[in-house]
Amino acid sequence: MKLADALGINLNDLVSDTYQQKIKEQQDPKELRALDSSPAAVAIDLPFIPLSSRNALTEGHKAVAGFDSLDRILLYISNEAQITDYENAVVLEVGEDNMEPLLHSGDKVIAWPVPESEWEQVYNKVCVVAYKEEVTIKAVRENELPTKGLLTLYAQNTTAGFLSVQRQQIKALWKVEEFFERPKIRL
Repeated sequence: MKLADALGINLNDLVSDTYQQKIKEQQDPKELRALDSSPAAVAIDLPFIPLSSRNALTEGHKAVAGFDSLDRILLYISNEAQITDYENAVVLEVGEDNMEPLLHSGDKVIAWPVPESEWEQVYNKVCVVAYKEEVTIKAVRENELPTKGLLTLYAQNTTAGFLSVQRQQIKALWKVEEFFERPKIRL
């Protein structure tokens, strides 16, 4: 009750998702951030690709240069030594077509580009795959790029099936390693 009084809000709003949703709606996307409770936390500025801009990834890895024009999002990490771990990383908003129930629409993930020369080594990873004019986040469970030229993508939900993408259709591949705004759990 004291916290609700101090914030000047209704106690019900404080303990429900309603207040959190109101705050999110009022935030400018440039000010979104993940909070690290450590007093020694360091903020790094990462490109943020909202769902509405995700198709920019269909331009392939050359789109990386264009990420400087995108909204930015602050990620708080434990210390300065970790800054290099986030080099070339981007934060992407998850859409409905992705890894339910592991990832939900509106979640954010942190992903790193995979150079085309290393696509054949990607296996058993959650990835952002830009192919044709589509962008999806799925698990790579079968990588037959070296033999059949196919990358097979699976949703976490077993009823969702799979999708096979031909190598020549793939424009970019990004490994999803972490959630944004959640504890640092590797996917």
